[in-house]
Amino acid sequence: MEMTINTAQEKVKEFVKNQNWNVDNSTIFNHLVEEIGEVARELRKGNEDKLKEELADVFFLLLKLSNEKNISLEEAFMSKFESIKKRFK
Repeated sequence: MEMTINTAQEKVKEFVKNQNWNVDNSTIFNHLVEEIGEVARELRKGNEDKLKEELADVFFLLLKLSNEKNISLEEAFMSKFESIKKRFK
């Protein structure tokens, strides 16, 4: 199943609202950093299945933080990607 970043961001927004998981930005960020540490651990172990789970956790929290700041991650990514392409022509 394919999904846009905007659609994923909306799914996260709806899920967080339904779960009443409203926390401050620093809490989300701290959780994100923790999950990035778990990605590093699974990279070192070479456990691909667990790595997928941890990357998904990072993505979920990135979407959640983007929602809290009212940032369209899809728009931000596309803008940054265009900038990167120009830098490395």
